[in-house]
Amino acid sequence: MLSGDKKHLDNIKNLIKEKYGDLILSLYFYGSRATSNKVDADFDILLITDNKIDWKTEYELSRLIINYGIFNDLVIDLQILSSSEFERGINYHPYLINVKNTGVIC
Repeated sequence: MLSGDKKHLDNIKNLIKEKYGDLILSLYFYGSRATSNKVDADFDILLITDNKIDWKTEYELSRLIINYGIFNDLVIDLQILSSSEFERGINYHPYLINVKNTGVIC
């Protein structure tokens, strides 16, 4: 993780909390930027929510994060799963296994 990445992740988490309260159970930062400190890599973020959110909330949340990325000259790849979706796939889905093994919980 690069020195400024923690600040961006904290800002993203705070933005979501300001607008959506306690929607977030956890936020995983994973991928090449998290593991290899590549400054030109995108921010791969998996957001785990308490419950499944509706499409409108997911759209608004995505727009919030995309706009943060645009304002801060970052490319952010946001994925959103409910805690039950995450738990169902954590032991067999390659994507989730990778996030679990290499991701940083923020």
